[in-house]
Amino acid sequence: MHHRPVRGQPGWYENGQIYQQGRYQGGRREGPWQMWYRHGQRLSEACYRSDRLHGPFVAWHANGVMASQGRYENDQRHGTWCEWDAQGRLIKKTVHDRPRP
Repeated sequence: MHHRPVRGQPGWYENGQIYQQGRYQGGRREGPWQMWYRHGQRLSEACYRSDRLHGPFVAWHANGVMASQGRYENDQRHGTWCEWDAQGRLIKKTVHDRPRP
């Protein structure tokens, strides 16, 4: 199990491995955030604006192979998104229209 960080402090797994790290501004996630698997491999990197996903997003499988890559605008997928299986083979490519305000 993991613990939510307190205003910019990282969260940790019980084994001492960092779970997530980023900063809060006014009680909301803001800017770049990183998450890791329990064994230390990166899980994801994302950007937030006012606690909403906004900007580049990348996720990895537990073996370190990229799982997905794309971009968010106001918590919605935008533009071209690619997804790969755990062996690194492209399995899906989708294009998302600009989110509605």
